[in-house]
Amino acid sequence: MREGVWSRYMTTSFPSSTAVAHAVISTGAPPSVTGITGNKIHKPGMELCKTTSGFSAFNLLAEPIWLTADKEGLRAVVAAFPQSTPSYWKDKVTNSVLFNPYDAWLGPPSYSELYTTNRSVGGYPEYIEFKAVNETAFSSEISVGKDKWAIVLSGNRVVIFVDERKVVISEGEWSPPINVTIHVGDKAYTVAPRFKLLNASLENFRLYRTIMRPLEAFWSTDDVLKRDVWNNVVLKTGMVTDGDWWGLVNEWYGPDTYMETVKMTNDFFKELTVYLLKNTEWDLVLTYTPIVDNVQHQFLGIEKYKDLVYKAYEWAEELVRAVLEAVNLSDTVVMVVSDHGQWPVKKLVYINSALAEAGLLSYDERGRVIGEKTKAYYIGYGQIWVNLEGREKGGIVSPEEYPDVVAKVMDTLASLRDPETGEPVVGLIMTREEAEGLGLGGDFTGDVVFSLRPGYSPERKIRLSEGKLVVIEEVTPLKTITGTHGDLPYYKELHAIFCAIGGGVIKGKIPPVRSVDVAPTAALILSISTPPDSLGIQLPIISH
Repeated sequence: MREGVWSRYMTTSFPSSTAVAHAVISTGAPPSVTGITGNKIHKPGMELCKTTSGFSAFNLLAEPIWLTADKEGLRAVVAAFPQSTPSYWKDKVTNSVLFNPYDAWLGPPSYSELYTTNRSVGGYPEYIEFKAVNETAFSSEISVGKDKWAIVLSGNRVVIFVDERKVVISEGEWSPPINVTIHVGDKAYTVAPRFKLLNASLENFRLYRTIMRPLEAFWSTDDVLKRDVWNNVVLKTGMVTDGDWWGLVNEWYGPDTYMETVKMTNDFFKELTVYLLKNTEWDLVLTYTPIVDNVQHQFLGIEKYKDLVYKAYEWAEELVRAVLEAVNLSDTVVMVVSDHGQWPVKKLVYINSALAEAGLLSYDERGRVIGEKTKAYYIGYGQIWVNLEGREKGGIVSPEEYPDVVAKVMDTLASLRDPETGEPVVGLIMTREEAEGLGLGGDFTGDVVFSLRPGYSPERKIRLSEGKLVVIEEVTPLKTITGTHGDLPYYKELHAIFCAIGGGVIKGKIPPVRSVDVAPTAALILSISTPPDSLGIQLPIISH
């Protein structure tokens, strides 16, 4: 990027959360306009604790750049992007094609799995038992969907019997993607999981299977191209779409195997992007990789693992490099942006525990919210909702009591102090109306909006220890997150990046920009109209 332009930093959305920030990037509009106010969104008419997905295009109220381009006769190709939901866009675009690999989902059967003989392992693995075949070989079976696959363990190798094939894996090694039909319910699906033999001992046997995303799901607007991607990308890399933190925090494996799932994730998105660049006609391409975010959540701020964070950046750069090599920069502009930064977390703040201590939230012995007795609830993303009569389904707070409940919520947040230092952990507290000045408002925004200070992470769960509420506690590396985002984006740790290179792009450093400026600038480069809901500006980065 030394040959291109870059900003000192980019100010992202508030909240600085993934779904929110991507909607701002693609539309040029703030959350109050896009309707995407969190990765999960609470809406009027729902029960207090219910939400809908902020990643779904069905909840996007503003027009993204790919639709604007399509309306003006251009062809957009979206490899992966929040709100690129193919089932929503299929009948709304004429020239373009959209993918969203995250929509390839079978519910619980899609989750990754550990097959183990060790019954002390947590995280809901599948416990298996071996029977002796002879003195050196032992047999068992594993579940994949509704199907049962035979396995044989011999020495430091396991043989997996898949249809009429034998897949042999040595301890510490991965299988290639296994293209196979499985059954879920009464339907058949094509999947391509990968397996790693983590431990070949009888007493602690561990065979890990990656997430399974099916070919047949609605994850592309073009079925023919989707099958081409399956044959040329998925069967090469697998279809892992995030580093598998579940296996890490439940001690199925350690950081090394976790990072291998991160690498698989980046390889999939890299190969998908390059394949679409080289094998489709396009005027605009949008793509994505989540791996820097994945790794920082798990390791940021831990000195022992800082090299793993650097490695994630190196792998992300591989995707950027692959894109640059796949296009002609004399007539193409490549923009690289991030959705947010992250800050290291030292302590977790359980907001709903604090509301419970204040008498605003009721819960049972397992820490589950009792909605009909709860006046306020933190849904995440810096937003607390009041259980208002006539708005929330089953609401219990009358309009007359509403101002007092809001005031008590705000007082509760203001009173939160770090038990070690005595410093306040909340840096900003606002009503919904006050938050409109930060671009967050409207019917899908909570009644009280707040941001914590750097070093803290707001958590939604009600934390109980020996039956008592826990409001603030230290993070536990490899068990909880140690990096987070979502709070006020003006903190330097949460700044995003912006850079561009290509035909007509100026060189050098420019002042800070905003994420609302990305879509208007892309429209300028494409010589099309600015997306109609955009409030950003066209950055002066083109010399001619």
